[in-house]
Amino acid sequence: MKMKLPSMPKSDKLSVLLIMAVIIVALGVQYFIEVSKDEDVAHQLMQRELRIVEQQLFFDLYDAGNAANVLRPAVLRMLHHPDSLTVLTRGMLRNYPSVTAVCIAFEPDYFPEKGHWFELVSHRVGDKIVDEQAGGPQHDYFKLEWYREGIIADRNRGRWVRPYYVEEYGGRYVSTFSLPIHDDEDRPVGVIAIDVTLDWLEGILKGAEPYKGSVCRLIDVAGNVLVTSSTSLAIPDNCFTDSMKVGNYNMQVILSCPQSAIYGETLLVDVVMFFLLLICIVLILYIVRRNIRDMSRLDEAEENQRMIQSEMKVAHNIQMGILRTDFPEGLSARLMPMKDVGGDLYDFFEKDGMLWFIVGDVSGKGVSAAMMMGTTVTLFRSAVRRCNAPDEIVGELNSLLSEHNPGMMFVTAFVGRLDRRHGLLSYCCAGHNPPLLDGRVMDIEPDIPIGFQGDYRFHRHSCLFGITEARSAQHQLMGLQRLHDIVAERSGETATNTANRILEATCRFAEGQAQADDMAVMCVVNSQPQQHPSLTLSNTLSELTRAKTLLAR
Repeated sequence: MKMKLPSMPKSDKLSVLLIMAVIIVALGVQYFIEVSKDEDVAHQLMQRELRIVEQQLFFDLYDAGNAANVLRPAVLRMLHHPDSLTVLTRGMLRNYPSVTAVCIAFEPDYFPEKGHWFELVSHRVGDKIVDEQAGGPQHDYFKLEWYREGIIADRNRGRWVRPYYVEEYGGRYVSTFSLPIHDDEDRPVGVIAIDVTLDWLEGILKGAEPYKGSVCRLIDVAGNVLVTSSTSLAIPDNCFTDSMKVGNYNMQVILSCPQSAIYGETLLVDVVMFFLLLICIVLILYIVRRNIRDMSRLDEAEENQRMIQSEMKVAHNIQMGILRTDFPEGLSARLMPMKDVGGDLYDFFEKDGMLWFIVGDVSGKGVSAAMMMGTTVTLFRSAVRRCNAPDEIVGELNSLLSEHNPGMMFVTAFVGRLDRRHGLLSYCCAGHNPPLLDGRVMDIEPDIPIGFQGDYRFHRHSCLFGITEARSAQHQLMGLQRLHDIVAERSGETATNTANRILEATCRFAEGQAQADDMAVMCVVNSQPQQHPSLTLSNTLSELTRAKTLLAR
């Protein structure tokens, strides 16, 4: 059976068609307005690109002229050692990677011992630098333009000669900067020539592409193409062309952009805008319908949240109901879970004139910790009726809680037995915080927490404990020292007042910050007159059993 999708109402169809018609007309008008501005925009973009290329070329070629000016004073100082001039030419090549060759050529017979021609040249061959004396009948540099123009050039500015083709440099165009050398009597003695190949400019020219398909070329004053960004020397048809001269270097940059690319971007933008607007309309209709559906789901989620909160309140009441509040004289406890339910616990029991109590903390928070807490309290109430020592109670709890514990949850606990009549306190500390006794921190080594190892043997100790893990607004732990100070200030008060003061001080320390953990405190005060245990024994071996029983207590 095929499901029939609901059709769009006729009024909605007409609205969509009308909106599309309005969009098409608006985009058409916008297209013709923008086309009239495209040429001006293209001219501005091309001028900007040409200016960038011209500046890059100017500064790169300026480096060559700067190299010649740096070299000239050193040459004048070494005129008496002509054979050492290659040290200078090689140094220039190492310091200026864009320079292809450095030449120092002198006037005819300037060094009689060197002959009529003396031209020292250092140039690159691959990764090496080669030195040679190039002047001679086959290479009469006096007739070359770079020497003829250089020897008469302004001594401070030098001169760039027209680019020329050099077969020895791999068949590349070269531009030469010539700077004259004058001796102390201001007589011209030679020329420094810095050669720069122009093929490295191809990367700069390729960067000048304001539109797809643009071609940028570098030409000389005669119109010869020296470097081009395209693989072909032909210029595309129907192009806008603009140009800019490169400083005083007898070169010119020409940029050509195809009209189809200029107009094509405008058309593409309008088409994209049309589809974007159409998509926006569809999205708006979809979002409206989805928001209605999401609002319904939100109402359902809020109802579920209210049910969960109601159930958590019931769980809170159940957990609080597990805890005893019928405190005997000299004992008081308070518990504040971080959430609705938590893992902190306490309980107490009176048997044979002894006060038994436990306070503990289950690993984790929330419902799982609360269930573990309830189990621990129930097991304590069962064990305290059978066992006679705190370590026996802790051992039984540990054995039972370790049997089926796949989540590896554990309980830190302090179990105590107070003999009020004789003021004797026995206890077992299973991984819990160090206790306070009479306002002093007890120096004990606690056993492992309950639930880790079922056959572990626990030991007896004694303590009074409190809250030390509250955090202030500066994320500082409350700590044992602050708890010690609070207890010391409340010395002599009832257990109830002391427990209340500790919680109040903890909340003040937290400065309104949310609880970082559950909080539980139990205070035990022994206000009964203490009687020292005594026993009168007869001189028989059977009396040893009575003495052993008293010492065990």
